Amino acid sequence: MDFRLEAPFKPAGDQPAAIDALGRIGSVSGVPALSALAASDDAERATAAIHALGGIPDPEVWTPLRVALRAEQEVRRAAAARSTAQLGGAEAIELLEWTAAADTSEMVVSAAVEGLTAIANEATLGPAAVKALVELAADGSRRDLVIPALAAVPAALIEHVARGLRDPRATVRVTVLQALGCMRRAEASHWLQAALDDEIPEVRLAAITELRH
Repeated sequence: MDFRLEAPFKPAGDQPAAIDALGRIGSVSGVPALSALAASDDAERATAAIHALGGIPDPEVWTPLRVALRAEQEVRRAAAARSTAQLGGAEAIELLEWTAAADTSEMVVSAAVEGLTAIANEATLGPAAVKALVELAADGSRRDLVIPALAAVPAALIEHVARGLRDPRATVRVTVLQALGCMRRAEASHWLQAALDDEIPEVRLAAITELRH
């Protein structure tokens, strides 16, 4: 079935559900139509198209999603972040980390961090997603999102979270300790104990605080 259209794509009744159907089909043939709709002046149709792009696992979707991540409307950028996370992969991690670090919208940043959290639960890409979340811990304005995200990773990735304790930035180490403290796991407590020897008083205090919880 071929969705490459010479005329502008107009779903029946211009309904977002009809647009979403192209994504559910998952054919790369629908990418040109969805890409055009994603740039539409109609916010509802554009958002539906951006969501639909997340259902097509093909390299061609990255270009329109990159454009959508820089759109003026935050609802489009948030939709692009969710679709990026749905597609997954190393490129998704890179884009989501960039979005979470650079965007000024709480809605968009939250969507990007949630996407990284979801990818962190995947066996293959989990370590890379955790690394991206730890990097975001350097920004104090992202801390409240990063802590629960890191605390929610699978037990097998606790060591990867703890690698953040090697970061030269004390703020990152403190955030990692707070995430480890939220885990309430023996493996996490081991790293909290180890942080008691940190050279920075603020970090040692964070370790003590979490151990007392």
